[in-house]
Amino acid sequence: MNDPLPTRASLAVLMVIHLLMLFALYTLTAPHPPVAIPLFALAPFLSAFTAIAAATWIMAERPIAVPLSILTALLAAVSLGPHKYFDPAFSGIWPAVLTGQVAIVALMTQAVRALSARRTPKALPA
Repeated sequence: MNDPLPTRASLAVLMVIHLLMLFALYTLTAPHPPVAIPLFALAPFLSAFTAIAAATWIMAERPIAVPLSILTALLAAVSLGPHKYFDPAFSGIWPAVLTGQVAIVALMTQAVRALSARRTPKALPA
């Protein structure tokens, strides 16, 4: 990736939101995520997300950061995607949802820019 700072800023936002969701879940501080959803228990998912986001942060200056960024953004969308607008708890969680969505868009934008920079042919010296 070209400049790792926007990627790391987005990752920081998403990691903080997910770690606070995990903390709220463990302490049952309202509004907290449900303990489980039909697909899986939420605590392991939030932990896995945070681990992948941390790995993406560490690898931000390497080529592997692009697929890791895309994976991180997709996983963040599970927690913070547009479906949250229909969540009964939305009135209490909207700041985290909207902030997370901005970070997801920024992360994906950085990944797309990095991919397009890789595909742009370099000019040969004259």
